[in-house]
Formats: sequence, structure tokens, C-alpha cells
Amino acid sequence: MTNSTIVLTNDDEIKLKTLIAISRRNGHTRDEAALCQLAEEVGRALIVPSKDIPPNVVTMNSAVEARDMDTGESLRLTVSWPEDSDFTAGRVNVLAPLGMALLGANEGDEVEWPVPDGIRRIRLQSVVYQPESAAGRASCLVP
Repeated sequence: MTNSTIVLTNDDEIKLKTLIAISRRNGHTRDEAALCQLAEEVGRALIVPSKDIPPNVVTMNSAVEARDMDTGESLRLTVSWPEDSDFTAGRVNVLAPLGMALLGANEGDEVEWPVPDGIRRIRLQSVVYQPESAAGRASCLVP
């Protein structure tokens, strides 16, 4: 993960803070380290209205094309809520180090996260789907 400023939508900020609060209230102590890290990430983020988020920023439920910096492998990943995550399908839990590293990143950024044997790095090639941009485009088509 990086120390640079990330950008989050106000809607994602509210939902992420709710996720943290509910998880703690329900006693998910095995997730406490991830919850603390996510709270730190949200706390340092620049928060913008959903309608103002640039289309090249990774928000919740955004899908990205990325390249593994060590293997050259192409990846398609979606930042997902814990209940929707399925790593084998490319849906990365926001509580996972990779999910947190992606959230708020921009196209062209290199993100890194810890793994048991070191650090992994990927470069975001493109944000191929962002809910906020998709909603804006759809509304333009409605008369």
C-alpha cells in the first residue's frame, strides 16, 4: 500500500465507515488488523461527492485491468464488499491488502501490498468500469 493521498466518494466513505463499525460491533476480532488499516486509509483520503469523482479513480465495485510488475501477467480485478468477494473470479475484498491498495488509486498508478513472501506490485492499466461513471453515462441516454 502507499502513503499517497487517495480519493474516495462520499458514498463510499459512509459505507466503509459503516462496514468498520458494524464489523467491530459484531465482534469480528479476526478482522481487526484489516479494519484498523481500512480506517486509516479512509481517514487519510480526500473525500469528494460521487458526481465529482474522476472516471480514472478506483471506487467500490470498480473493475480494473492491471499488469503484475513481476510476472507481466494481465489481471482483471474488481474491488468488492466482503460479502461479494470471490478472489478466483477477480472480486477482491476491500478488507484484503490488495483491495485496500486498489481503492482510491488512479489509472497508471503502481500499487503494492504485502504478501507472506514479500511485496507484490501491479500497475493499473485502466479503470474499465466505475459505477459512478457508468451511472452518469446511463443518465445521459435517458430523455
